[in-house]
Parts: sequence; structure tokens; C-alpha cells
Amino acid sequence: MFKKFLSALLVSSLWLSGAAMAQTKQIKVGVIFDMSGPLAAGGSNASYLGTKYAIDLINERGGVEGHRIVPIYVDAQSKTEVAINETERLLNQEKVDVIMGVFSSAQCVPMAQRVDQANSCGPMSAFLQLFSKTKT
Repeated sequence: MFKKFLSALLVSSLWLSGAAMAQTKQIKVGVIFDMSGPLAAGGSNASYLGTKYAIDLINERGGVEGHRIVPIYVDAQSKTEVAINETERLLNQEKVDVIMGVFSSAQCVPMAQRVDQANSCGPMSAFLQLFSKTKT
């Protein structure tokens, strides 16, 4: 089910920003999880590993509609301020197409606000807002 969710998210991102990705044949994905700190042991590390496995598997099978997923993994260190700073870095420096991951709604909500402030692409903002409502 997680693989289908990830694929659907990436396909929707691909569809909405098709012109830029059609030239590069890749989808840059910022993956933010707490790989250190107290949230790492509470399930965030397992979620990171599952996400990494799913992305590797999708790429081995040809990517999403022929587009290779290029993940950029970052550690939020179980700190909201670090998650916000990494979100801004992923948006402004790495120029990611999608941000995913995030284990804590305490991080997700302010991250969604930063994405909105950056006037980033719609699917990323919508995904973060939806995701923050489903996780507690």
C-alpha cells in the first residue's frame, strides 16, 4: 500500500510539473525523517528505511512513467527548527519537486506553511497539508 501511495504522489507531481521534468527525466524528492533524536526510535527510522526501499524498488523497475526518482535524504534530528530549515534548503537550493517523509505533525504543519510561503508547486503544499491532518 505504501508503494502505491508513493507512486501516486510522484505521478501527480510529475503530471503537474511535466515540462521541467520531461527535459530531465528525473523527479527530485526531498525525504525528511528523524534519523536521530528521540523520534528516530519511535518509528521514524523504520519509515525512512521503508521509503528508501520503495524508491530503490521503483527505480529498479524503471521509475515513474520512465522518470528516475532522485531522493535527497535529510535528518530532521527530531527538532522542528531543523525540519523547517531543511525544508527551505530543499526548496531553495536543491530545487526538489516533492517533499515527503516527516514523522511528526509538530514538524509537518510549519513545514507546510514554509512551502506555501515559497509559492512552491501545488502538489507539495497540498500533500504536506493533507499529511499533517492525517498524522497526530
